Amino acid sequence: MPAFDPYHQWLGVPATERMLNEAARARVTLLNVDQKVAYDNQLRKSLPAATGFLSPSNTEVLTAEIDRLREQQQNLEQQLGQEQESFQRLMARQTEEQETIV
Repeated sequence: MPAFDPYHQWLGVPATERMLNEAARARVTLLNVDQKVAYDNQLRKSLPAATGFLSPSNTEVLTAEIDRLREQQQNLEQQLGQEQESFQRLMARQTEEQETIV
């Protein structure tokens, strides 16, 4: 029987474990220099091709995208911390309830 996930079943929030795994993968990718370079290159390829050099407007676009991604990473890390705290509280309650039953 799968574990009860109140966030998913009651609030419709995606499975907590899946969200934690995605945030952890993003963190590992962005903190590992080689993986971050590969990720940055992938992002650059997805942007419109430059005309052989980075014009000021392209630089501004890339800078804005980097800032947006950093903010997104901070939000994900904050959300991950909150999810971990909630998960720990739920596990503590479950342990208490199990001890009460025994």
